Amino acid sequence: MKITIIATLFILLQIQNANAYIGIAALLPIFGQAIIFVIIFLIALVGLLLYPAKSLINKISKRKAKTVDKRKP
Repeated sequence: MKITIIATLFILLQIQNANAYIGIAALLPIFGQAIIFVIIFLIALVGLLLYPAKSLINKISKRKAKTVDKRKP
């Protein structure tokens, strides 16, 4: 039993070159996913930056509308 385990480990731990070619077909989905990830990240970043500004603009416009209404007789 020990000899089998040692022999198996010895065979598995030997480093050999694979000499395999990975063509562009395998890389295309990776590039596509990377592009989609970057686009989604940019959309989220724009949303995080613009939403507080939109809220602030809405609050300011509501305050101006209230002050204009109070001035009217």
